Amino acid sequence: LAQVNYGLRAHDANLCPRINDWEEYYLTDNVDDTHARVYKSSSARLAVVAFRGTQLDSVKNWAIDADIQMERLSLEDEGAWGKEEAANTSSKVPREAAVHEGFLSAARRVLPHVRKWVEGYIEGAQGMYNVPADWKLLFTGHSLGGAFATLAATTAEVQGWSKRPDAVVTFGSPRIADGNLS
Repeated sequence: LAQVNYGLRAHDANLCPRINDWEEYYLTDNVDDTHARVYKSSSARLAVVAFRGTQLDSVKNWAIDADIQMERLSLEDEGAWGKEEAANTSSKVPREAAVHEGFLSAARRVLPHVRKWVEGYIEGAQGMYNVPADWKLLFTGHSLGGAFATLAATTAEVQGWSKRPDAVVTFGSPRIADGNLS
C-alpha cells in the first residue's frame, strides 16, 4: 500500500491489487538519514528495493544533495565482467566515471545493507531474506532515491553481486555522473 496525499487528507492506495503477499522490510542508515524499503512477493516472484528520496525536513539529506563535488568511480571489476569479456569490451566500455560525491558517499553506506538483503545474509523471523535467482529484482526511487537506485544497479554490476537488478525505474532523478555513466 502507498499513501497518496490530496491536500489536507491522505488516501491509502493499493498500487499492486493482484499481489496480496508482500513482505516488507526496512533498511536504514542513520548517519545520512537514508532509507530503502524492500518488498518480496512469492506469488509474483518479484523483489523491489525502493530508495526514499530527499526528506524535506532532513538536513542530512540536503547535505547529501548539496555535496556536488565529483569523485572518480571505477567501472571495472573482473568479478562483474569476467577477464575475457572485460578484454573484449575494454575499448567500448568506459573505465571510470565522475560521480556526484554526496550521492556516492551516502550510497556506499546504505548499499551494504541492500546487498546483504539481496544475497541472503540477513536473517529474520521468516528465514533468510535473499532474492531467489529465478525472481525478478527491481530497484526504484524518486529524487535522491532515484540517484541511489542508479548507483545501486551500477554497484551490483561492477561488484558482480550474485543477483543483479532486472530493471531500474527512477522518477525525477538528478544527474548523478558524467556521460560515462549514462
